[in-house]
Amino acid sequence: MTTAEPTASPVDSLAADLLETWVAPDPARRRAVAERIWAPDGRLVVAPAGIVAEGIDAIDAHTPRVHDERITGQGMRFAYDRAVESEQLVLLRWSMLAPDATVVARGVDVVRRTADNRVASVHMFMGVD
Repeated sequence: MTTAEPTASPVDSLAADLLETWVAPDPARRRAVAERIWAPDGRLVVAPAGIVAEGIDAIDAHTPRVHDERITGQGMRFAYDRAVESEQLVLLRWSMLAPDATVVARGVDVVRRTADNRVASVHMFMGVD
């Protein structure tokens, strides 16, 4: 008798895909995932920084800076460690971890999905425990 691997929930899959758009080392991979999961007119709002990126091109243009500065430049790692779902909204808490796994920052992403489960918007709030 074999045991089947548990299937990821839609929220787990969404979290993994969103995370991939920030952390994948290959820019082409990050772009491909973004095109698959974001609605064409998706909107990323980074609340404390006053950043608004509208459309996949703008969102894709924003993510390399974070990847290059935080992940490649400082060896940080990001992880979603909590998820709460309510209809088309998902709240994902993230942690930024130093190379020694110390949590150096936390925040939440409030994700609104379209009827076909693509990402319509993400509102990112930093400094939220």
